[in-house]
Formats: sequence, structure tokens, C-alpha cells
Amino acid sequence: MAPLELTLKPVGRECATLRTVPFAYSRENCLRRPVPAPPGPGHKNGPDSRGTVPGDSPRGICYSSYGPDSFTNRNSVLPVPSMVVPLPPTPDLTECLLRLVCQIPPGQVATFGDLADALGNPVAARWTGRTAAEQASSETCPWHRLVRADGSLSPLPARADTLRRRRLAQEGVAIREGRVELAQFRFRGFRSDRPLAQLRAVQEQLARKLKRSPRKRIPELVAGVDVAYPDSTWAQAAYALVEAESGRLVWSETIRRRVDFPYITSYLSFRELPILLALLDTVREVGKLAEVVVVDGSGILHPSGAGIAAHLGVVASLPTIGVTKKLLCGSVAVEGMRPGEARPVLVEGRPAGLALRPTSGTRRPIFISPGHRVDLAYCERVVRTLMFGRRLPAPVYWADRLTRAR
Repeated sequence: MAPLELTLKPVGRECATLRTVPFAYSRENCLRRPVPAPPGPGHKNGPDSRGTVPGDSPRGICYSSYGPDSFTNRNSVLPVPSMVVPLPPTPDLTECLLRLVCQIPPGQVATFGDLADALGNPVAARWTGRTAAEQASSETCPWHRLVRADGSLSPLPARADTLRRRRLAQEGVAIREGRVELAQFRFRGFRSDRPLAQLRAVQEQLARKLKRSPRKRIPELVAGVDVAYPDSTWAQAAYALVEAESGRLVWSETIRRRVDFPYITSYLSFRELPILLALLDTVREVGKLAEVVVVDGSGILHPSGAGIAAHLGVVASLPTIGVTKKLLCGSVAVEGMRPGEARPVLVEGRPAGLALRPTSGTRRPIFISPGHRVDLAYCERVVRTLMFGRRLPAPVYWADRLTRAR
């Protein structure tokens, strides 16, 4: 099978193929520069003596190559054809944000939304606000020049707020009734490669590689994967192999890795794919990779058409199903749903997923969508088979519990 090759097109620069080394945004100029490609993902469950997990890179993410040699030949274990699908290089968004904030001249302000737009997607506004609050007392970057969309000052501890107001006054920025007049003081002239727009383009290219394959047989064993965060810098991923007939957990694996990419709505793939691929690599080596994997995350019910379940399926060449508690796109009326009832989620007038009210114990539906190499009808059959009276299908339920185990 020919390798999948995606392309990243930087603004004003020549095309960079995703086979190349990862790039980073430097504090000095926030421009692309190559860094050495990291080795393959490590398989240890914790950090080494230097506090990092083997295979980690602060600027790029690795990929795994799946071959058939290590697989056992049993009913529910999938021999994966050999292929290499590189993940896109990921920017250091915190460094890029820092550089953008430093572009705001004295005597002017910018909104969190302005910064998000400069990064390439307004959905990042909440993350820029959180980061600014964490850095409010910094002496090296003018975080005090950031305001809300209406010009008001975001809440800060009293000491940090006093410092912010004093700095703005020293630069000639007037604050009246807790607001800055944006028409007079707003700055929007950012210079940026818009990294989030580039990553969105990668997702959209990948969405065109997805396959809708009708399947009939539900395998004896189905797996689920999930990721949780013990703290802001570490992730714990779990793989749960479950008996489809009973929902019984028959085998599991968990790993921990550092995370560098922040949580930004609809960009979860770039945060969690590195650890999930490392996890699947570990599972593959012991011959426990299931024929179908249910992912705690969106499939095609995603603004780009390729959420993490779809992305993981293409990169790892696996049939995947997305199950999530949050609807990122599409429309569906969930009022009055009966327990066990499913309703189609429409995207541009066409069914792209399902809302399913799992039990009488909750009114909140879950949202099901195809990832890769499955169709919607098969996804519904698999998920219904695996519910066992819980809100989540058994593979995701067990994976979720495992990620939270200490």
C-alpha cells in the first residue's frame, strides 16, 4: 500500500512535505526551523532519569510503522499491512503565542480573539485567555496588553490586576469603567504563519482519505482507547480489550507520556495521537491489536470531517469508531429521546453520525460516528452491542477507568 503523504503549505513559503523533519516556532522569530527527527515512540510506562519518555520530542511527534510480523492469527486480532503514515509536524503554540503578544506595541491592546485569529482559528481564544492569565505577572512579555472582546479587563488576582492597570496607564492606554476603547487602542497587525489554519488544512486533506466500508461481522474482541491527564504536562493512555458478548475486560495496557500540544477544541488529534500511536505500537508487539477499535473522540462528526477517531484510523490503518459525549458539529434534536433511541446527526443535510440515549439513567446522549473503514450502520450495531446498561460502550468505559487508575 502506498504511503499517505500530506502536505503543509506555509503562508509565503515553499511547500513542506510532512515526511520532512518536524518544525518549531522559536521565541525569537516564530518561524519554521527544522529540528532533528525523534526516534520511534518509547514503550516504557514512565519517564527515564532525565524526566522524559524515550521517543518524546518537544517540537515534533513520532509515528509508528505497523507490520504483520508480530500479530497472532486469531479471530479478533487484525494483521495490519505494513505502511508508514507520518503525522504532521506540530508547532510550539505557546512559543508562537508569546511571539504574537510581543508584537503588540506599547500604547495599544489586542483581544484574545485577535490572537486566536492570528494563530489561525478563533476557537483558540479560550486557550489564549487561559495562557495569558497564567503569565499575567511576567516581566518578559507584555501580557497586560490583552483584553476581552468588548475591551474589558479579564479577572486577575488583585496584585496582578493592579500591576496590569499601572502598566497600561504608563503606556497611555485609558481605562474607563473597566474597559479599553478598542476603536482607539486596538492592534491587529500581527505577522504570523497561522499554524492552526495549516493544521486544519492537514485534517481536511486527511478527511479525503477516509474510507466508508460496510462490515457485517462484529468480532469476538473489540478494543477501546482513551487518554486522561493526571496533570497539565503528562498524559495517560489506556487500551482495553473487551469480549463483545459479555463486555468483560480480558486484557489491557496503559502508558504515560509528556504532552506539549495544548487542548484546543477540534485539534485533539495533535495532542493525543502521539501517545495513542505509542500505545498501539506496544499492543501490536504483544499481538493484542483488535480488529475494531472504539475511540473516545469524534470520527467524521468534526468541523474538518476528521476527528481523532478518523485520524487514528487512517494513520494506523485500522477500522475505528468514534464515540464522544460532546457534539462538535452537525444538528440533531435530542429533546424527548427515549432510552435506547438513536437519531441521525445531520451535517449539510446528510447523516454523518448518530445521537444515542444510552439508558434511562441519563438524558444526555452520546454521539457516534464512523472513523475509518467502517460505515454508520456498522458503528451503531457495534456500539449497541457493547453498551451493557452503561452510558459508554464497554471498551471505552474500561479504557476510561484505566486512564484514571493511579
